Amino acid sequence: MSERLRRFADVLVGYSGEVRAGDLVVVQGPAHVEPLLNEIYAAVLRAGGRPSMRATLELDDVLLGEGSDDQASWLNPAELEDVEQADVWIVVDSPTNTKALTGISPDREALQQRARQPLRERYLERAHLGELRWVLTGYPTQAAAQDAEMSLAEYEDFLYTAAFLDDGDPVARWRAFSDEM
Repeated sequence: MSERLRRFADVLVGYSGEVRAGDLVVVQGPAHVEPLLNEIYAAVLRAGGRPSMRATLELDDVLLGEGSDDQASWLNPAELEDVEQADVWIVVDSPTNTKALTGISPDREALQQRARQPLRERYLERAHLGELRWVLTGYPTQAAAQDAEMSLAEYEDFLYTAAFLDDGDPVARWRAFSDEM
């Protein structure tokens, strides 16, 4: 598994994010994907980048269920600073419970989404201008495997095979695939 994760990190950093020496790279993902986050961190260092880790916890259900409207719509100033300063943003999206927000009112979710819209727009604007390169990827979890109606091992194989991680040089394989497209 660790070899696959190292290869995965190399693809995310070397191909998808095109990390270069001196790049500020925000690496964001939930704490339960620590093995991949560690590999991404190391890959950014090997590329000469400056990794900035943003390990997260899945707490939106708590915030939206228990927090006030003011709390649910608050934007952390550090997030805007990250969006303004980062050269590359690598996000690992890997929910442990894909149904966590089913008990939350859609109005509460909309409140949070409206509050985050300026942040999202600035992120996309920087990406559109070529100032920010970004990558969003998944990571195999029991929840994702269940949603795909697969065992965890089957889902891991599916994800890692689709990412060409079992090829001799997955970064080169992605570059060749890009040329084919």
